[in-house]
Amino acid sequence: MGPVYVRTHSGFLAWQAGVFASLISGVVQTTGAFCTDWVRRHTPRAALLCPLAGLALAYLCLGFVFGVFEQAAIALLPMIVLFTLYGSKLRLPWRIPPGLIAIGLGAIMVASLRWLHIYNAPIPAVVAPGLYLPHAVNLLSVLNRREWWSYLAVILPLASLDTLASLQILESVKIAGDDYRTTPSLLMNGIGTLAAAALGSPFPTTLYVGHAAHKANGARSGYSALNGLVTLVLCTTGLLPLVLRVVPLEVAGPVIVWFGLVTVGQAFVEVPRTQSIAVALGLIPMLAQWAASIADTVARKAGSSLAEILPRMGTELALGGLLALGQGALLTSMLWAAAMALIIEQRFVQAAGWMAAGALLSCFGVIHAYVLTPAGIEGHLGWDSAPAFALSYIAGAAFLLFCHWYARSRKREGSLEIAPQ
Repeated sequence: MGPVYVRTHSGFLAWQAGVFASLISGVVQTTGAFCTDWVRRHTPRAALLCPLAGLALAYLCLGFVFGVFEQAAIALLPMIVLFTLYGSKLRLPWRIPPGLIAIGLGAIMVASLRWLHIYNAPIPAVVAPGLYLPHAVNLLSVLNRREWWSYLAVILPLASLDTLASLQILESVKIAGDDYRTTPSLLMNGIGTLAAAALGSPFPTTLYVGHAAHKANGARSGYSALNGLVTLVLCTTGLLPLVLRVVPLEVAGPVIVWFGLVTVGQAFVEVPRTQSIAVALGLIPMLAQWAASIADTVARKAGSSLAEILPRMGTELALGGLLALGQGALLTSMLWAAAMALIIEQRFVQAAGWMAAGALLSCFGVIHAYVLTPAGIEGHLGWDSAPAFALSYIAGAAFLLFCHWYARSRKREGSLEIAPQ
């Protein structure tokens, strides 16, 4: 949607491109529901949990906690209250949700500080309350626009990443005690995305992060139903800006931060202790992606771009490495966490397979390949897009196969030495 808007300055065309992308994503997710369970069953748990933990750490924890500390007067105390109630698992009277206590306290503080003219943040504009129902989109006209099909090289990898993210969330949910089957879970995801696209949504749906945190605090299936109902009301009545006047995003942010922390902690706790280093390693690509997006935003807000800044960086900051590691971060995180977990267990052949997959993905530019434009960072999909990475991964796979041969020969020698005794 971004490149289309930059080129055309048309919000309508950017929205239409998003609907097309969402529609294709729904098809990919629906198809993936029938052929991805094998991946889930044969991937080390560290590789399934780690990318999700990195995503939670970067985009849920860091993405919101900075806002809390920027608006400390209204958000810091509610965060302390929330973390105390969630962390200690104190049972409140009448089963009052801790989040409600913290957000209610924040709302009172916002109203009080505004009355005292201490908190003067801009007040969101309020849309006239009403009934804003979605309307069906003419999908045939969207599909008939040839221009959108040229973006398949970007859309298909991202849609595949949505499917992989759902697999990772299912594994996280399984650890929390709810082992949902892969096919119906992903199928509902795909059908939901298709239905949303048909009603004009450019945003694919996915399973949400935070299941373990909700369940630990007593939430059951009714919570999901209530969550959906509240979201439906806010989105179809125009009440959301009014709610943000009373409860700014920084006040509600600590709830999301807590869900992120639980997801990160789960990744370290639920893998074998020897594989914790694999989890730590796998967090780095997601953090690199987040940092790259921050650097890109700062450069553009300063009236420049990373394309202009990068040649001037020299050796002070390996910004090129940051950008390369951040491209396709979800897959890179999964790849490195899986390979490291298998190496720790001396399963070198399987680890070599993951490195070979890294070579293939690099060769086609799904990971590590990028181009810098005045509009920002863009992926560089196509044959031989990141040759240095592809060749390095192939060499790494060969070395792992050598390690497999060496480990087996050492074992044979050890058995020969022991046999005569």
